[in-house]
Amino acid sequence: MLSIGALVLSVFGVLERGEAAQPPESRTLGQMAAPPEARWSVDAASLFGKDFDDASVSVEAADDHLLVRVSRNRLGRPSAVLAIDPDTGRPLWRAPRIGWENSCAISRDKRLACTRMARDGAAIVTRVSFVDPDTGDDVATATIPISGSSRIMRAGDGFLVLIVEMENITLPEEIPVDSTLVPVAGFGTDADVPPLQTVITRFDSRGHALWTVRPPLDQGQRWSPKPRIWLR
Repeated sequence: MLSIGALVLSVFGVLERGEAAQPPESRTLGQMAAPPEARWSVDAASLFGKDFDDASVSVEAADDHLLVRVSRNRLGRPSAVLAIDPDTGRPLWRAPRIGWENSCAISRDKRLACTRMARDGAAIVTRVSFVDPDTGDDVATATIPISGSSRIMRAGDGFLVLIVEMENITLPEEIPVDSTLVPVAGFGTDADVPPLQTVITRFDSRGHALWTVRPPLDQGQRWSPKPRIWLR
């Protein structure tokens, strides 16, 4: 049974060392007097439904809300996210939001945004949803006309969305449920790996795009042998 542990606020003692050992302004975290105690636990099926009883669970963001994601380990089965009360473990939204495959973040001014791939006509794009964290309802949406793996992070009273461009990808919900993935590992040189383009877009917390930049190819990317994945 998968369970979600509550956030536990714990206090660490601060110990000062003598001037000979460390400068006066330095501090060392001391050991807790006792291990933290769990306040509550809840299983994924009770939050998201029986279809998610075998799903993996992760915490996307934590602030006044605890945003939890579940991902089913089966092809063609999208993930879901839900905000819960960190003090009680109770859901804050009427229902989970289904299909947010990428990531979510909470801005400094307590606003929530999540990214996912979406279809816009024949093209696959990146959709950014700006969400009321208390209800789960969309406040605004934005479309970045780029397909690929995306990640969103807090940037003051707003967000940064990082997308690594990819071609020939499909939406998880469009993959037939009877398909299987066949990993084929291949090692080679840098020349065998196509260059990666990262696109960074800055949004304010209300969903307005402020700017977009394209760093040099492979900027910030560390080369590693990439397995090839075939779908059949």
